[in-house]
Amino acid sequence: MQLESVFLEKNAQQKIALLRVLCQRVHSGITIADLATQLGFTYQRTYNLFQELNADLADLYQKTPTAMRKSLVAASAQSVSLDRYKIQQFQAATAWQFFDYAVQGHQPSLDRFCEDHFLSRSTLMRKTANLRAFFAHYDLKLLYP
Repeated sequence: MQLESVFLEKNAQQKIALLRVLCQRVHSGITIADLATQLGFTYQRTYNLFQELNADLADLYQKTPTAMRKSLVAASAQSVSLDRYKIQQFQAATAWQFFDYAVQGHQPSLDRFCEDHFLSRSTLMRKTANLRAFFAHYDLKLLYP
């Protein structure tokens, strides 16, 4: 089991899959339709993911969206690090932030975490469902006081 499926939401996992395909290709001239076929997504979904990925990477690498797009569609996206992008996605993921807080926090509190991250308890439970399932696989259980 990959940790991506435990901590990241579906949208972030799909953007990582898209970036992985972009980084692995060795020829230029790839289209959204080609990417959609390779990934098994619809054209519209792939287009939306590409736009979101481009915006994320532009922020990460402090480039304009146009310059980042040119880097992504070049012969190979060697200037973009898949690992660096994954780290960014993990750090932004609510499940990862909650896990990090629970493990490293001094007297962690579910209510305090929810307040600090502007989440309701039900949203936090939904976003950490995969994490709790992962723990349950190893007979571990998170208790929420």
